[in-house]
Amino acid sequence: MSDATTIAVLDDRVRPTDPPSTDDARSMVTPPTRTGILAALLPSVLFLVGHHWGGLVPAIAAASVTSVALIIVRRRQNRTLGVLLPASLAYVLVRAAAGLLTNSDDVYFGVSLATSAAVALVVAATAFTRTPAAGRLIPLVVRYPQPIVQHPLYRRVAAHATLAWAATELAMTAWETTHLADMAAPQFMLLRTFGGAPIMAVLIPVVIFYIRLRLDPLAHRQRMDVRTAATARV
Repeated sequence: MSDATTIAVLDDRVRPTDPPSTDDARSMVTPPTRTGILAALLPSVLFLVGHHWGGLVPAIAAASVTSVALIIVRRRQNRTLGVLLPASLAYVLVRAAAGLLTNSDDVYFGVSLATSAAVALVVAATAFTRTPAAGRLIPLVVRYPQPIVQHPLYRRVAAHATLAWAATELAMTAWETTHLADMAAPQFMLLRTFGGAPIMAVLIPVVIFYIRLRLDPLAHRQRMDVRTAATARV
């Protein structure tokens, strides 16, 4: 997972133990915009520029200051960040401090790798709860009616999608870790930023296909049942 990854945080209007309504989920998570993607890539770009002109310390400083600025801007734009605001700031500052104090790109990127693995494990754990993480994102793919969202199959499908992403993330993090000692800092930053894109470009359509394969027939049967019941009343 690159440092550009955005973590969706739930709105206080929905309790974590409740299945989200489609409208709630769509309001809590929005697709990334072109501006948002470019802004997320900015710290990586400045790291590369700083490393080229001044070495590791200016690179870490430029990327970290930019990351903090972007977090503050998102907060001032009234985006719902919840615990993400202090957590993101703490992550950026700890990573920067570790890299600057040791003057080691291995330590700097090691914090990122450890965080990616931890996030993947936390996300995977939600697959075994009532509200798997992917359940919050399915409404971005297709808008199912509330009875489908509350159906047990919806939770199972969301759990499978959640585990698929988490397993892929852990595998990519492990693969990146094997290259940490063998690559220079600029090359590894490029790997962290863009290396997972081809894999996710395959994973996301496959997961979407699986979601629709499992849930579309259920939605169709529900519509037919409603029509049958309406016809019977007439």
